[in-house]
Amino acid sequence: MTEGQGSPLRRVWRVEEGIDFRDNGGLVKRVLYPQTCGCQNATLAVVYQNPGEEVRVHQHPEEELYYVFRGRGIMTLGDEQILLEPGVAVYIPGDVPHGQRCTGEETLNLVAVIAPPFAKRLGLM
Repeated sequence: MTEGQGSPLRRVWRVEEGIDFRDNGGLVKRVLYPQTCGCQNATLAVVYQNPGEEVRVHQHPEEELYYVFRGRGIMTLGDEQILLEPGVAVYIPGDVPHGQRCTGEETLNLVAVIAPPFAKRLGLM
């Protein structure tokens, strides 16, 4: 299997090499995705939200796992408001509305794992 540019898929990636995605608010670096490493059952991204930036509330059938490693924020998860701070992990069941806003003075950074990949539902794999 190969990437669009013809180079072979890799198993090891640095975050800065990930694919930029900005459609929901903030910067999402799609690091381990079907397009980068060929993964079939989960994806891993790193989210960067500057102070005041917000990922709009959205939902999808895939499950999502968050782990906050820097910064502070507030997450909407269904009817709940959850404080995001370093060391917090959040399970987001499929089809539950969720989004978050960076409320601190430094960038909010979190790791997001989605299973299965969006590409499966969209028929891209």
